[in-house]
Amino acid sequence: MLQKTNIAISNIQSIIKNIDTLLLNIKSESLLLDKVIEHISGGKRLRPILVVASARSLGYDNEEILHLTACIVEYIHIASLLHDDVIDEAKMRRGKQSVNEAYGNRVAIMSGDYLYSLAYNKVLDVSVDVAKEISKAAYNLALGEIIEIENFFNIIDKNTYFDIIYKKTASLIESACVSGCLLSNKTDEIEHFRQYGKNLGLAFQIKDDLMDYSNTDIGKDTYNDINEGKVTLPLILTLEKDPGVKYHLLEYFKTKNQEHKNYCIQACKTFGVNDAFEIAKQKALIAKQNIQHLPGSIYKDILVFLADYAVERNK
Repeated sequence: MLQKTNIAISNIQSIIKNIDTLLLNIKSESLLLDKVIEHISGGKRLRPILVVASARSLGYDNEEILHLTACIVEYIHIASLLHDDVIDEAKMRRGKQSVNEAYGNRVAIMSGDYLYSLAYNKVLDVSVDVAKEISKAAYNLALGEIIEIENFFNIIDKNTYFDIIYKKTASLIESACVSGCLLSNKTDEIEHFRQYGKNLGLAFQIKDDLMDYSNTDIGKDTYNDINEGKVTLPLILTLEKDPGVKYHLLEYFKTKNQEHKNYCIQACKTFGVNDAFEIAKQKALIAKQNIQHLPGSIYKDILVFLADYAVERNK
């Protein structure tokens, strides 16, 4: 198992290197925009890796189209991050200044718009089916952001939470996997890859929300979510077990009194964190179950590894 994991990691690093080269080769007519593209380089590249691994696991071998599709998905992801950071007034991204902090909100917003436009222009060179799949994810990203904004400083239930994180995070991860499947023309596999990507994305976002309650090195401050009025799964589960937390949470939202905030955080660590982690593991397991029928290959191993990584990572 360790050998398979090491081989998978090595192949992932190779995919990332190829994708990074393509992303950094974006040349616009603006030196400022080129600087922004360079500034946002790096990251996990989860979504392009999933495009490549999904398609390769089904025998697809057109490298040019495959890497183009992978880049398109990453353009949309990066664009959404640029806009998210403006909305959240974030100062850090991936351990360094966010684009809005370094260059201002106008540059961050227009850079995001540029990357969205670039993605929609390039996807026409892939296929209509892939274009439909990716545009549906972009639609969900925007809708999820709006639903999240209208629920800032509201106590939401699990259904609303999962709707938000599906749209904001899991939908693009799902579309990355389905796009890889569509390239291979294996239509009988689409639902398996859709469920793999959806559940992987949910597990990934739940883990992100859990890390907000821990002192891990994720390149941003802890407790950002509660500060911004976002009620995530650890807090929702805590409210179910200890209804008294509701009073302290609402008081913190109204007054920003740190004692109320600290009460909520400690209650989450007591009640909600472990339960949320178990749900993340369940989602990762469902993801793996949807690809277990695939023939053995390094690309299947990568997909399995990423499902485990989604919940075991520290950043």
